Amino acid sequence: MRHGISLLEVLVSIFVLTVGLLGVAMVIPAGNALMAKAQRADRGGACARASMQDVQIRGWIDSELWYERRGPLGSPASPFLWDHDENTDTPELKGYMVWGEVFFLDPTYFGSNLSSDAMRHFPYDGHPEREFFDVRQWPERAQARRVGLNIPLAILDRITTWGDEVIFTSPKEGRPEQVMISGTRSTSGNFTWAAMVAPQYQQFGQPWDHDANPSTPPVVVYDFAGWNHDANPGTPPVPIVHNRTIPQWEISIVVFYKRRPDCPSDIAAAEDLTERSCYANVIGGAGGGDVELFVPDGTPPGWLDVKRDDWLMLKSLPAQTEVQWIWPKTPTRCVTTRKTVCRWYRILDVDDIQDGATFVDPVNPSATMTGQSRYVTLSGPDWTDDAICEAAIVSDVVDVHTAVVSASEL
Repeated sequence: MRHGISLLEVLVSIFVLTVGLLGVAMVIPAGNALMAKAQRADRGGACARASMQDVQIRGWIDSELWYERRGPLGSPASPFLWDHDENTDTPELKGYMVWGEVFFLDPTYFGSNLSSDAMRHFPYDGHPEREFFDVRQWPERAQARRVGLNIPLAILDRITTWGDEVIFTSPKEGRPEQVMISGTRSTSGNFTWAAMVAPQYQQFGQPWDHDANPSTPPVVVYDFAGWNHDANPGTPPVPIVHNRTIPQWEISIVVFYKRRPDCPSDIAAAEDLTERSCYANVIGGAGGGDVELFVPDGTPPGWLDVKRDDWLMLKSLPAQTEVQWIWPKTPTRCVTTRKTVCRWYRILDVDDIQDGATFVDPVNPSATMTGQSRYVTLSGPDWTDDAICEAAIVSDVVDVHTAVVSASEL
Protein backbone atom coordinates (compact mmCIF):
# COMPACT_ATOMS: atom_id res chain seq x y z
CA MET A 1 0.00 0.00 0.00
CA ARG A 2 1.28 3.47 -1.00
CA HIS A 3 1.25 6.19 1.61
CA GLY A 4 2.01 9.25 -0.64
CA ILE A 5 2.95 10.59 -4.05
CA SER A 6 6.37 11.02 -5.50
CA LEU A 7 7.98 14.30 -6.51
CA LEU A 8 7.80 13.25 -10.17
CA GLU A 9 4.03 12.87 -9.98
CA VAL A 10 3.76 16.32 -8.45
CA LEU A 11 5.80 17.83 -11.27
CA VAL A 12 3.72 16.07 -13.94
CA SER A 13 0.52 17.32 -12.29
CA ILE A 14 1.84 20.89 -12.21
CA PHE A 15 2.81 20.67 -15.88
CA VAL A 16 -0.63 19.40 -16.91
CA LEU A 17 -2.33 22.11 -14.83
CA THR A 18 -0.09 24.80 -16.35
CA VAL A 19 -0.91 23.69 -19.90
CA GLY A 20 -4.63 23.80 -19.07
CA LEU A 21 -4.42 27.28 -17.56
CA LEU A 22 -2.46 28.55 -20.57
CA GLY A 23 -5.15 27.12 -22.84
CA VAL A 24 -7.84 28.92 -20.88
CA ALA A 25 -5.81 32.14 -20.99
CA MET A 26 -5.53 31.89 -24.78
CA VAL A 27 -9.28 31.36 -25.17
CA ILE A 28 -10.14 34.62 -23.36
CA PRO A 29 -8.55 37.09 -25.85
CA ALA A 30 -9.77 35.01 -28.80
CA GLY A 31 -13.27 35.09 -27.36
CA ASN A 32 -13.06 38.82 -26.78
CA ALA A 33 -12.00 39.34 -30.40
CA LEU A 34 -14.92 37.25 -31.67
CA MET A 35 -17.35 39.11 -29.40
CA ALA A 36 -16.03 42.46 -30.63
CA LYS A 37 -16.40 41.30 -34.24
CA ALA A 38 -19.97 40.09 -33.63
CA GLN A 39 -20.83 43.33 -31.85
CA ARG A 40 -19.42 45.39 -34.73
CA ALA A 41 -21.43 43.36 -37.25
CA ASP A 42 -24.60 43.73 -35.18
CA ARG A 43 -24.17 47.49 -34.86
CA GLY A 44 -23.33 47.78 -38.54
CA GLY A 45 -26.57 46.02 -39.47
CA ALA A 46 -28.59 48.22 -37.14
CA CYS A 47 -26.95 51.30 -38.64
CA ALA A 48 -27.75 50.12 -42.18
CA ARG A 49 -31.42 49.49 -41.42
CA ALA A 50 -31.87 52.82 -39.66
CA SER A 51 -30.06 54.69 -42.43
CA MET A 52 -32.24 53.11 -45.11
CA GLN A 53 -35.27 54.67 -43.45
CA ASP A 54 -33.40 57.94 -43.03
CA VAL A 55 -32.67 58.15 -46.77
CA GLN A 56 -36.33 57.62 -47.64
CA ILE A 57 -37.67 60.02 -45.02
CA ARG A 58 -35.30 62.82 -46.03
CA GLY A 59 -36.11 62.34 -49.72
CA TRP A 60 -32.48 62.03 -50.76
CA ILE A 61 -33.48 60.08 -53.85
CA ASP A 62 -34.62 63.36 -55.37
CA SER A 63 -31.78 64.13 -57.78
CA GLU A 64 -32.66 67.83 -57.66
CA LEU A 65 -30.80 67.87 -54.32
CA TRP A 66 -27.64 66.37 -55.78
CA TYR A 67 -24.43 68.02 -56.86
CA GLU A 68 -22.36 66.03 -59.31
CA ARG A 69 -18.60 66.24 -59.60
CA ARG A 70 -18.90 67.78 -63.04
CA GLY A 71 -21.44 70.10 -64.55
CA PRO A 72 -22.84 70.23 -68.10
CA LEU A 73 -19.57 71.48 -69.60
CA GLY A 74 -17.18 69.67 -67.32
CA SER A 75 -17.10 72.22 -64.51
CA PRO A 76 -16.45 70.12 -61.37
CA ALA A 77 -18.17 72.51 -58.98
CA SER A 78 -21.39 72.95 -60.97
CA PRO A 79 -24.67 71.26 -60.07
CA PHE A 80 -26.06 68.87 -62.64
CA LEU A 81 -28.30 71.15 -64.69
CA TRP A 82 -29.61 70.51 -68.18
CA ASP A 83 -29.64 73.34 -70.67
CA HIS A 84 -32.53 71.82 -72.57
CA ASP A 85 -32.82 74.54 -75.19
CA GLU A 86 -29.21 75.85 -75.17
CA ASN A 87 -30.61 79.29 -74.46
CA THR A 88 -28.81 81.30 -71.78
CA ASP A 89 -31.92 83.45 -71.26
CA THR A 90 -34.01 80.50 -70.07
CA PRO A 91 -33.44 78.61 -66.82
CA GLU A 92 -31.76 75.22 -66.89
CA LEU A 93 -33.62 72.16 -65.70
CA LYS A 94 -32.79 70.14 -62.59
CA GLY A 95 -33.55 66.57 -61.66
CA TYR A 96 -32.28 64.92 -64.85
CA MET A 97 -29.72 62.12 -64.83
CA VAL A 98 -27.82 60.23 -67.49
CA TRP A 99 -29.59 57.05 -68.51
CA GLY A 100 -27.99 53.90 -67.13
CA GLU A 101 -25.89 55.58 -64.44
CA VAL A 102 -25.36 54.59 -60.81
CA PHE A 103 -24.70 57.25 -58.17
CA PHE A 104 -22.87 57.22 -54.85
CA LEU A 105 -24.13 59.74 -52.27
CA ASP A 106 -21.00 60.14 -50.18
CA PRO A 107 -20.61 63.22 -47.94
CA THR A 108 -17.07 62.17 -46.98
CA TYR A 109 -15.83 63.13 -50.45
CA PHE A 110 -17.95 66.25 -50.76
CA GLY A 111 -17.01 69.82 -49.93
CA SER A 112 -13.24 70.37 -49.94
CA ASN A 113 -12.74 67.58 -52.46
CA LEU A 114 -14.98 69.06 -55.15
CA SER A 115 -12.10 69.91 -57.45
CA SER A 116 -10.23 66.62 -57.04
CA ASP A 117 -10.64 64.45 -60.11
CA ALA A 118 -9.45 61.38 -58.20
CA MET A 119 -12.37 61.72 -55.77
CA ARG A 120 -15.05 61.76 -58.43
CA HIS A 121 -15.55 58.03 -58.68
CA PHE A 122 -16.30 55.15 -56.40
CA PRO A 123 -13.86 53.66 -55.81
CA TYR A 124 -11.47 56.58 -56.08
CA ASP A 125 -8.72 56.56 -58.70
CA GLY A 126 -6.33 54.23 -56.92
CA HIS A 127 -6.53 51.54 -59.57
CA PRO A 128 -3.81 49.50 -61.28
CA GLU A 129 -2.06 51.21 -64.14
CA ARG A 130 -4.35 49.54 -66.65
CA GLU A 131 -7.73 50.60 -65.30
CA PHE A 132 -10.36 48.19 -66.46
CA PHE A 133 -12.91 50.80 -67.45
CA ASP A 134 -10.28 52.79 -69.37
CA VAL A 135 -9.15 49.70 -71.24
CA ARG A 136 -12.73 48.93 -72.22
CA GLN A 137 -13.27 52.63 -72.94
CA TRP A 138 -16.21 52.77 -70.63
CA PRO A 139 -17.86 56.19 -70.88
CA GLU A 140 -17.32 58.32 -67.85
CA ARG A 141 -21.03 58.90 -67.44
CA ALA A 142 -21.49 55.15 -66.90
CA GLN A 143 -19.24 55.05 -63.85
CA ALA A 144 -20.68 55.04 -60.33
CA ARG A 145 -19.66 58.59 -59.50
CA ARG A 146 -19.71 60.11 -56.05
CA VAL A 147 -22.41 62.71 -55.73
CA GLY A 148 -22.77 65.25 -52.94
CA LEU A 149 -25.96 66.75 -51.58
CA ASN A 150 -26.93 70.39 -51.58
CA ILE A 151 -26.73 70.44 -47.76
CA PRO A 152 -23.98 71.96 -45.56
CA LEU A 153 -21.18 69.48 -45.05
CA ALA A 154 -21.28 69.69 -41.24
CA ILE A 155 -24.94 68.66 -41.24
CA LEU A 156 -24.24 65.85 -43.69
CA ASP A 157 -21.47 64.50 -41.47
CA ARG A 158 -23.76 64.53 -38.48
CA ILE A 159 -26.59 62.83 -40.35
CA THR A 160 -24.39 60.07 -41.81
CA THR A 161 -22.65 59.31 -38.50
CA TRP A 162 -24.58 56.72 -36.53
CA GLY A 163 -25.63 58.25 -33.24
CA ASP A 164 -26.60 55.12 -31.29
CA GLU A 165 -23.06 54.20 -30.22
CA VAL A 166 -23.18 56.38 -27.12
CA ILE A 167 -20.10 57.01 -24.95
CA PHE A 168 -20.54 56.43 -21.20
CA THR A 169 -18.43 57.40 -18.23
CA SER A 170 -17.68 54.95 -15.43
CA PRO A 171 -17.89 56.86 -12.12
CA LYS A 172 -16.58 55.26 -8.97
CA GLU A 173 -20.00 55.45 -7.40
CA GLY A 174 -23.40 55.32 -9.02
CA ARG A 175 -24.60 54.28 -12.47
CA PRO A 176 -22.68 54.98 -15.72
CA GLU A 177 -23.60 58.31 -17.28
CA GLN A 178 -23.69 59.46 -20.89
CA VAL A 179 -21.03 61.92 -21.96
CA MET A 180 -22.72 65.18 -22.94
CA ILE A 181 -21.15 67.89 -25.09
CA SER A 182 -23.07 71.16 -25.36
CA GLY A 183 -26.26 69.41 -24.32
CA THR A 184 -25.87 66.64 -26.92
CA ARG A 185 -24.96 63.09 -26.07
CA SER A 186 -21.57 62.11 -27.44
CA THR A 187 -21.00 59.12 -29.71
CA SER A 188 -17.83 57.37 -30.79
CA GLY A 189 -18.36 58.27 -34.45
CA ASN A 190 -16.93 54.92 -35.57
CA PHE A 191 -19.88 54.02 -37.79
CA THR A 192 -20.61 56.15 -40.83
CA TRP A 193 -22.60 55.39 -43.94
CA ALA A 194 -23.11 56.35 -47.57
CA ALA A 195 -25.81 55.42 -50.08
CA MET A 196 -25.42 53.89 -53.52
CA VAL A 197 -28.43 54.67 -55.70
CA ALA A 198 -29.20 52.67 -58.83
CA PRO A 199 -32.30 53.99 -60.61
CA GLN A 200 -34.37 51.25 -62.23
CA TYR A 201 -34.94 53.07 -65.49
CA GLN A 202 -38.22 52.38 -67.20
CA GLN A 203 -37.97 52.23 -70.98
CA PHE A 204 -40.93 53.55 -72.90
CA GLY A 205 -39.95 52.01 -76.23
CA GLN A 206 -41.48 51.87 -79.66
CA PRO A 207 -40.09 50.48 -82.93
CA TRP A 208 -38.70 52.80 -85.56
CA ASP A 209 -37.87 51.72 -89.10
CA HIS A 210 -34.76 53.85 -89.22
CA ASP A 211 -33.60 52.79 -92.67
CA ALA A 212 -36.97 52.08 -94.35
CA ASN A 213 -35.77 48.56 -95.08
CA PRO A 214 -38.26 45.84 -94.12
CA SER A 215 -35.51 43.19 -94.09
CA THR A 216 -33.63 44.88 -91.23
CA PRO A 217 -35.03 44.94 -87.71
CA PRO A 218 -36.33 48.25 -86.43
CA VAL A 219 -34.55 50.31 -83.80
CA VAL A 220 -36.25 50.79 -80.44
CA VAL A 221 -36.68 54.44 -79.49
CA TYR A 222 -37.32 55.70 -75.96
CA ASP A 223 -38.95 58.78 -74.51
CA PHE A 224 -35.63 60.19 -73.39
CA ALA A 225 -34.40 63.73 -73.55
CA GLY A 226 -31.01 64.66 -74.92
CA TRP A 227 -28.19 66.52 -73.20
CA ASN A 228 -25.63 68.36 -75.29
CA HIS A 229 -22.85 67.42 -72.89
CA ASP A 230 -19.99 68.94 -74.87
CA ALA A 231 -21.77 71.93 -76.44
CA ASN A 232 -20.81 70.57 -79.84
CA PRO A 233 -23.69 70.31 -82.34
CA GLY A 234 -21.61 67.90 -84.42
CA THR A 235 -21.66 65.18 -81.75
CA PRO A 236 -24.80 63.34 -80.68
CA PRO A 237 -26.26 64.17 -77.26
CA VAL A 238 -26.34 61.95 -74.18
CA PRO A 239 -29.71 60.41 -73.24
CA ILE A 240 -31.04 61.66 -69.92
CA VAL A 241 -34.22 61.03 -67.93
CA HIS A 242 -35.97 62.92 -65.16
CA ASN A 243 -36.08 61.30 -61.75
CA ARG A 244 -39.88 61.60 -61.64
CA THR A 245 -40.16 59.10 -64.51
CA ILE A 246 -38.27 56.38 -62.62
CA PRO A 247 -40.64 53.80 -61.08
CA GLN A 248 -38.17 52.08 -58.71
CA TRP A 249 -34.86 52.75 -57.00
CA GLU A 250 -32.34 50.20 -55.77
CA ILE A 251 -30.71 51.66 -52.67
CA SER A 252 -27.62 50.15 -51.02
CA ILE A 253 -26.63 51.54 -47.63
CA VAL A 254 -22.88 51.01 -47.22
CA VAL A 255 -21.75 51.12 -43.56
CA PHE A 256 -18.11 51.93 -42.75
CA TYR A 257 -16.25 51.32 -39.49
CA LYS A 258 -13.48 53.80 -38.62
CA ARG A 259 -13.36 54.95 -42.21
CA ARG A 260 -10.11 56.49 -43.38
CA PRO A 261 -11.15 59.17 -45.87
CA ASP A 262 -8.06 59.78 -47.93
CA CYS A 263 -6.87 59.19 -51.45
CA PRO A 264 -3.06 59.18 -51.53
CA SER A 265 -1.52 60.68 -54.64
CA ASP A 266 1.62 58.53 -54.43
CA ILE A 267 0.57 54.88 -54.17
CA ALA A 268 3.37 52.60 -53.00
CA ALA A 269 1.35 49.65 -51.71
CA ALA A 270 -2.22 48.54 -51.24
CA GLU A 271 -2.15 49.32 -47.52
CA ASP A 272 -2.06 52.98 -48.53
CA LEU A 273 -5.55 52.55 -50.00
CA THR A 274 -8.89 51.73 -48.49
CA GLU A 275 -10.55 51.59 -51.92
CA ARG A 276 -9.05 49.85 -54.94
CA SER A 277 -10.26 47.92 -57.96
CA CYS A 278 -9.11 44.86 -59.87
CA TYR A 279 -10.23 42.57 -62.66
CA ALA A 280 -12.78 39.88 -61.80
CA ASN A 281 -13.97 36.68 -63.43
CA VAL A 282 -17.28 35.44 -62.03
CA ILE A 283 -17.18 31.63 -62.21
CA GLY A 284 -20.45 30.85 -60.45
CA GLY A 285 -23.04 33.60 -60.15
CA ALA A 286 -25.76 31.92 -58.08
CA GLY A 287 -25.93 33.62 -54.70
CA GLY A 288 -22.56 35.22 -55.33
CA GLY A 289 -20.53 32.10 -56.08
CA ASP A 290 -16.81 31.89 -56.79
CA VAL A 291 -14.91 34.81 -58.28
CA GLU A 292 -11.32 35.09 -59.48
CA LEU A 293 -9.68 38.42 -58.64
CA PHE A 294 -6.74 39.46 -60.79
CA VAL A 295 -4.22 42.30 -61.01
CA PRO A 296 -1.58 42.56 -63.76
CA ASP A 297 2.17 42.62 -63.24
CA GLY A 298 3.42 45.92 -61.88
CA THR A 299 0.54 46.41 -59.45
CA PRO A 300 1.65 47.57 -55.97
CA PRO A 301 2.04 44.72 -53.45
CA GLY A 302 -0.86 43.68 -51.25
CA TRP A 303 -3.51 44.68 -53.77
CA LEU A 304 -5.42 41.41 -53.34
CA ASP A 305 -5.11 41.30 -49.55
CA VAL A 306 -8.68 40.48 -48.55
CA LYS A 307 -10.06 38.34 -45.75
CA ARG A 308 -13.27 36.67 -44.71
CA ASP A 309 -16.22 38.97 -43.94
CA ASP A 310 -14.75 41.77 -46.05
CA TRP A 311 -17.00 43.35 -48.66
CA LEU A 312 -16.47 44.03 -52.34
CA MET A 313 -18.59 45.40 -55.16
CA LEU A 314 -18.81 43.84 -58.61
CA LYS A 315 -19.29 46.33 -61.41
CA SER A 316 -20.18 45.59 -65.02
CA LEU A 317 -21.56 47.11 -68.17
CA PRO A 318 -23.81 44.73 -70.12
CA ALA A 319 -23.61 44.48 -73.89
CA GLN A 320 -23.52 47.82 -75.66
CA THR A 321 -26.70 48.77 -77.48
CA GLU A 322 -27.59 51.78 -79.55
CA VAL A 323 -30.02 54.09 -77.80
CA GLN A 324 -32.41 56.31 -79.69
CA TRP A 325 -34.59 59.02 -78.21
CA ILE A 326 -37.65 60.96 -79.27
CA TRP A 327 -37.44 64.77 -79.12
CA PRO A 328 -39.81 66.30 -79.69
CA LYS A 329 -41.52 63.85 -82.08
CA THR A 330 -39.00 62.47 -84.52
CA PRO A 331 -36.39 59.87 -83.47
CA THR A 332 -32.90 61.27 -83.08
CA ARG A 333 -29.70 59.35 -82.49
CA CYS A 334 -28.04 59.59 -79.08
CA VAL A 335 -24.59 58.65 -77.84
CA THR A 336 -24.34 54.88 -77.49
CA THR A 337 -24.58 54.00 -73.82
CA ARG A 338 -24.81 51.07 -71.44
CA LYS A 339 -26.52 50.48 -68.16
CA THR A 340 -24.13 50.20 -65.22
CA VAL A 341 -24.65 47.23 -62.88
CA CYS A 342 -23.17 47.46 -59.37
CA ARG A 343 -23.84 44.85 -56.68
CA TRP A 344 -22.33 44.27 -53.22
CA TYR A 345 -21.08 40.94 -51.85
CA ARG A 346 -19.65 39.64 -48.58
CA ILE A 347 -16.55 37.43 -48.79
CA LEU A 348 -17.16 33.99 -47.28
CA ASP A 349 -13.83 32.32 -48.04
CA VAL A 350 -10.44 33.33 -49.44
CA ASP A 351 -7.88 31.21 -51.31
CA ASP A 352 -4.14 31.79 -51.46
CA ILE A 353 -2.60 34.29 -53.85
CA GLN A 354 -1.19 32.72 -57.02
CA ASP A 355 1.80 34.36 -58.71
CA GLY A 356 2.31 34.09 -62.45
CA ALA A 357 -1.43 33.70 -63.07
CA THR A 358 -2.91 34.44 -66.49
CA PHE A 359 -6.09 36.35 -67.27
CA VAL A 360 -7.95 36.95 -70.51
CA ASP A 361 -7.34 40.45 -71.83
CA PRO A 362 -10.78 42.16 -71.95
CA VAL A 363 -9.66 44.28 -74.91
CA ASN A 364 -8.27 41.39 -76.94
CA PRO A 365 -9.86 38.08 -75.84
CA SER A 366 -7.31 36.14 -77.89
CA ALA A 367 -4.48 37.51 -75.69
CA THR A 368 -3.72 37.00 -72.02
CA MET A 369 -2.19 39.04 -69.20
CA THR A 370 0.05 37.77 -66.41
CA GLY A 371 -0.01 38.80 -62.77
CA GLN A 372 -1.49 37.73 -59.43
CA SER A 373 -4.86 36.10 -58.89
CA ARG A 374 -6.88 34.98 -55.91
CA TYR A 375 -10.13 33.04 -55.70
CA VAL A 376 -12.82 34.17 -53.27
CA THR A 377 -16.28 32.85 -52.47
CA LEU A 378 -18.97 35.50 -52.24
CA SER A 379 -22.42 35.73 -50.67
CA GLY A 380 -24.96 38.04 -52.22
CA PRO A 381 -27.38 38.45 -55.12
CA ASP A 382 -27.18 36.36 -58.28
CA TRP A 383 -24.75 37.72 -60.86
CA THR A 384 -26.32 37.46 -64.32
CA ASP A 385 -24.17 39.98 -66.20
CA ASP A 386 -20.77 39.74 -67.90
CA ALA A 387 -18.46 37.16 -66.34
CA ILE A 388 -15.42 39.39 -66.93
CA CYS A 389 -16.04 42.53 -64.89
CA GLU A 390 -14.44 44.78 -62.29
CA ALA A 391 -14.32 44.39 -58.52
CA ALA A 392 -14.04 47.25 -56.06
CA ILE A 393 -12.34 46.20 -52.82
CA VAL A 394 -13.26 48.49 -49.90
CA SER A 395 -11.46 47.79 -46.63
CA ASP A 396 -13.61 49.81 -44.23
CA VAL A 397 -17.04 48.34 -45.05
CA VAL A 398 -18.70 46.26 -42.32
CA ASP A 399 -22.24 45.90 -43.69
CA VAL A 400 -24.34 46.61 -46.77
CA HIS A 401 -28.11 46.66 -46.81
CA THR A 402 -29.86 46.74 -50.21
CA ALA A 403 -33.54 47.25 -50.95
CA VAL A 404 -35.63 48.11 -54.00
CA VAL A 405 -37.95 50.99 -53.18
CA SER A 406 -40.94 52.02 -55.27
CA ALA A 407 -41.18 55.67 -56.20
CA SER A 408 -44.62 55.76 -54.56
CA GLU A 409 -42.99 54.91 -51.20
CA LEU A 410 -40.65 57.92 -51.27
